[in-house]
Amino acid sequence: MYLSIIYTLQRVYFEVKYKRKGELRMAINYQGTFAKMKEAGITTYRIRKEKIVSEGTLQSLREGKPVSTEIIERLCLLLKCTPNDLMKIEP
Repeated sequence: MYLSIIYTLQRVYFEVKYKRKGELRMAINYQGTFAKMKEAGITTYRIRKEKIVSEGTLQSLREGKPVSTEIIERLCLLLKCTPNDLMKIEP
């Protein structure tokens, strides 16, 4: 239930707050994910090859589009970190 509430709140915030030029964007920046991957020596190729995350999901992370908490969990387990290490809220 907790994850459902988080997802719902993310979705509502996303839909209401971040419409720019017809494109929806979230206030969450996932660039920490790519920095953490580089630190750990893990490439996006490896993540795709091992089917941890799809290319489409990686692209969503690059573009700051919403991703599920399941994806965040997978990346946290792989990179041995917390969600705070992977994302930050931008004003």
